[in-house]
Amino acid sequence: DEARFQHYALIHAGYSVDFLDEQAIASNDFAARGYQAIYVNGPNLPPAAVANLAAWVNSGGVLAITPGAAVADQYDEPNGDMDLLAGLGARVAVRVGSPQPLHPVGDCLLSDALLGTNTIPVMTPGIRLDLAGANAVASWSDGGAAIASRTVGAGRVLSYGFFPGYQYWITSDRDNSVGVPFYSQRLPFGWGKAQRDMAALPARVANASRKHTSSHELVEVCVLRSDAGIGLVLLNWGEAPIANYSVSAPDVGEFTRVTAATGASVVVSEQDGVR
Repeated sequence: DEARFQHYALIHAGYSVDFLDEQAIASNDFAARGYQAIYVNGPNLPPAAVANLAAWVNSGGVLAITPGAAVADQYDEPNGDMDLLAGLGARVAVRVGSPQPLHPVGDCLLSDALLGTNTIPVMTPGIRLDLAGANAVASWSDGGAAIASRTVGAGRVLSYGFFPGYQYWITSDRDNSVGVPFYSQRLPFGWGKAQRDMAALPARVANASRKHTSSHELVEVCVLRSDAGIGLVLLNWGEAPIANYSVSAPDVGEFTRVTAATGASVVVSEQDGVR
């Protein structure tokens, strides 16, 4: 579930997201795709995949790992290569990313140039990171490391002592009687900006490019192409309508006319060759 929760945070922050499996990483096929930030969540990853990720980080990539990520190989045999890459002491697998019921772990104290200064309550699970070469960029209220960073060559590894996507997911308004959002009525809303920024930290550190530049966060932009034309589907995950919205979409291709399905007026402008 953590990958799904991270997906919400990243698309709400305006980033495009792909899903990778271990075969794509172990075969090194991913290296030619131009990824700037990669999140690893699962406990099992082949040693060849860890080695390829290490080379990718060294060349400038930003890697994020969550509790127990890549602590064992594909046969569930312990493998400490990811701990060495991240500059952490030995970790163990964490199999539950969204426990019920929720229990508070403590406050995560942010004190980093990118994260700013803030205090965010964190719900289970949460662990104190054992630093072995990495530096803390966020701490628990008892002083232990909650988020760690280690520079590797031209890149960086960011390690979380909790599941950031999950922390973001639980900020959304939902039907507490069943524990899920009102899917039949509307999109979930009320998402926490501080939690979103915390989950999207690796993308910001990587200065990851956005295919579409939106005037508002929480608006997901999807491009649909057909012989009949090009469609931009805008999903507003916020809790209020947006009266005036703009988006830059340089990847949509050539077009001669723009209309809105709702009948609203649309103004097309060009700046530095981008419309």
